[in-house]
Amino acid sequence: MQLKKLLSLSAVFAAVVAVSACSHPPYGSKDGALAPAAGAAQVVYLDKDLRRVLVADQLVETRNAAGLLETQVALRNATNDETLTVQARVIFSDAAGVALYLSAGTDAAWHVYTLTPGQTVRHRENALTEAATSARIEVRYLAR
Repeated sequence: MQLKKLLSLSAVFAAVVAVSACSHPPYGSKDGALAPAAGAAQVVYLDKDLRRVLVADQLVETRNAAGLLETQVALRNATNDETLTVQARVIFSDAAGVALYLSAGTDAAWHVYTLTPGQTVRHRENALTEAATSARIEVRYLAR
């Protein structure tokens, strides 16, 4: 009798937990405000193990008074005992998704950062034309 009652209570408890479970992931934005556009990676780690030691915040995009797209992202060394030397650059794109460059065939400039354990730097770049509608940041090791 007691086993039957215990099983019944367990079933009721499991049903209550299932019904009341949170419908959103525990670490995501519940209103979707911080979610990047579908299919768009705003931060691209060009070295696969860099993700283990470098934390990049969400890329923040705003427009300045001149109508140019401004970007900012915080880069943090997540290690306790390793100094990292990394490079970062922002690639701006137009509404069609085409990358915008200074001139045909030129790449965006790389900026070098040396981060001591736990240090955070803010990488900022501005688009050079109003045609820029989106951006992504690329990060890679310079030296290890």
